[in-house]
Amino acid sequence: MQRRRRTRSGPVTRNEFDIQMAHFSALTRERYEAEAELRRQWNDSYERRRAKERADDERREAEFRATLAEWKAENDRKHQEHRDNLAADIENQKHERAQWRADFQAIKNEMAELRKDFRSLKWNIWFAACGTIIGLASLNAAMSSNILSAFESGRNSAVSRVTPWQILFGFDRETIDETRPPLP
Repeated sequence: MQRRRRTRSGPVTRNEFDIQMAHFSALTRERYEAEAELRRQWNDSYERRRAKERADDERREAEFRATLAEWKAENDRKHQEHRDNLAADIENQKHERAQWRADFQAIKNEMAELRKDFRSLKWNIWFAACGTIIGLASLNAAMSSNILSAFESGRNSAVSRVTPWQILFGFDRETIDETRPPLP
């Protein structure tokens, strides 16, 4: 509707007033209907948006729950695997500890045998040392005896002063004493 301009001045007649009121009412009704249509469209779009958001939320929640279930299953699997590995490690440590104890006991027994061997070795060393000392002492005594006997025989041979040549060629002791030059 087009707005009419008032061309005359003065009071408004009833008919003009009614026309203007009808015109105003039509404008107001149109405006109200347009606003109502806008509100209805907005509410519809809001409801559609809310419905879409609810569907998205439900979809996201379902995806999250599925992902959470996967994570839980994966973590449970890893946890079980870790517990199994720990149990296997504990069993291995028990076996290794038992093996170490057996090895330690074997080493302990071997050390006891070595101590016995060392004791007998110590006695062997003592016997060998004592035997060596006795052997050296007897060697020393024998050498001393030989040296003394050689010295004595030398002293006795110096008195006779008979050379082997003289004995071989038949000089007797008396002739030797006569031919011997006097001692200074």
